Amino acid sequence: MTMISKEQRIEAMKGVLASLFASQRTLKALAPQFKWAGLGNLLGDYDEDARRHLA
Repeated sequence: MTMISKEQRIEAMKGVLASLFASQRTLKALAPQFKWAGLGNLLGDYDEDARRHLA
């Protein structure tokens, strides 16, 4: 198993979140009649994971 640093982990998580939010914006532009807000508690989960690994 490859070990990554805390900084690499955070940067990877930021990239995933940026991708998800970009996809959400695209979906809103393509089909504005739908409410594209059902991505769950991503920021809360990100914060929880980041805090756990930065402690």
